[in-house]
Amino acid sequence: HDLRSAKNAPDRIRNAQPDVRLIWGFGFYFFTDEELYNSGQYHRFLQSPFDPVGSTVNGVVNTFPPSPILSQYSDVPQNIVCPAQGYRADTWNVQHRECVNVMKVPADSVVEIVAIDIAAHDPAGISHAIHLHGYDMYVLEMGVMNGNVPFNQSYVQLINYLNSNNRRRIPIDVVTKDTFPLTSGGYVVVRIVTDNPGYWFFHCHFAYHLDSGMSGILQVGEQSTFPSPPAGFPKCGDYLPIP
Repeated sequence: HDLRSAKNAPDRIRNAQPDVRLIWGFGFYFFTDEELYNSGQYHRFLQSPFDPVGSTVNGVVNTFPPSPILSQYSDVPQNIVCPAQGYRADTWNVQHRECVNVMKVPADSVVEIVAIDIAAHDPAGISHAIHLHGYDMYVLEMGVMNGNVPFNQSYVQLINYLNSNNRRRIPIDVVTKDTFPLTSGGYVVVRIVTDNPGYWFFHCHFAYHLDSGMSGILQVGEQSTFPSPPAGFPKCGDYLPIP
């Protein structure tokens, strides 16, 4: 808590409450043999020292669209995109989900991102290095979830605290990062000003977590407001044969 920025944060970053709050819950889904090895199943997974796992954000193993979502939005089938409302925290990693994990926020807003590691706290446990493209993040606070109650309860406790008037005062020289550490069973609260519209990738920077699904796409603003690609701009796809 002693690190400070040489540049003061915008006044709106220091408001008591943000315009929008996003939750990023980082965790793992443990596959059964039946799920993973049935004929015709091609799930993304990481072979851990124990069971095969999918790395998740909000209970979703992120998959990539067949074409760039910014320049070829109309070529991305909407049935492979996660539901806009997401999934309830008490269902994360209870069942397997794979989809393009897009989280939409309005442009020109203060967005608070609460990153949570779903695992029970263990000082020697697995941590994450969380990186967001396109933005510097103002790091407001970090801590450890209440390990004396089930995750669902500790999650509610954290949200209630963030909604209360008892949360820590945000210093004027709050530090900015483009990557922050998320400890085992911990949480980090950051804010951004969404002044850079588009689709921005966020992910754990550990390659084996990233490759097995621990990522997502932050959509800032409306697709209709994004500029169209110039004439002759290259296109790509998955090149699968047409059925």
